[in-house]
Amino acid sequence: MARAKLAGAILDQVDLRDADLRSANLSKVSLIKAALTGVNAIGTDFSDATLADAYFNDAAMREAKLQGANLFHTRFERADLRWADLKKTTVSVITTFQMANLQSADLREVGGLSQAHIDRACADRTTKLPDGLKAPDKVSEECAAYWQSRRPAPRLFRIP
Repeated sequence: MARAKLAGAILDQVDLRDADLRSANLSKVSLIKAALTGVNAIGTDFSDATLADAYFNDAAMREAKLQGANLFHTRFERADLRWADLKKTTVSVITTFQMANLQSADLREVGGLSQAHIDRACADRTTKLPDGLKAPDKVSEECAAYWQSRRPAPRLFRIP
């Protein structure tokens, strides 16, 4: 499903766990209560999508475009949201970013974002935040260890 063009589709309650959605166009899609745990959504366009009550736990979402998306009660636990654009999105108190990697993510115009959301995430000075919220200068040791463990092992080449 990489590079799929599903703009405007109604995919409520769909099970897309571990799906390959890289660079797909899912703008204006409805994914209410959808299961997207472990999805590869690197560079995917979710702009103006309704993602309420969806699960993006352990998702790869680097450089995802989420501008204007409805993220009420959405779960991004351990999701990789580095360089993601979340401008003009809306979150709720129940939206979770527990251990989510928010380094270099743009959260400046996220409605409903609180310091509690940031404190539970892996954010640092590169995370762009709204006025009044503060990220630490560097990610916590717990976050750094977790994200370091997720990196693939280096390939070892044998020279004849």
